[in-house]
Amino acid sequence: MKKAIRDRYRKIKAAIPRETMLMVRVGDFYEALGNDAAQLSAIVGLPRRICGGALLCGVPYYELDAALAKLISAGKVVALCDQTEARHTITRVCSPWDQAAA
Repeated sequence: MKKAIRDRYRKIKAAIPRETMLMVRVGDFYEALGNDAAQLSAIVGLPRRICGGALLCGVPYYELDAALAKLISAGKVVALCDQTEARHTITRVCSPWDQAAA
């Protein structure tokens, strides 16, 4: 993950509630950094890695719904960030409360 994307991740993460996990679309993956990456790895069972000094964990876009179901079942709130135009923007927030209404 490039430094510019890590910097944007940290900026977006600082603007949302601390307990909300953030996953940013990078190519074919939704990536999480730091503590969010550790939680994603533990709950969903995905490998984590170190890149540029940052802990990362990614979900392929085609497995996102399954990963979200596990995270939501664990009580997590997840903000998904997609690239729109030339920047990343939060495009969806998923929570256990959404599942209860469905």
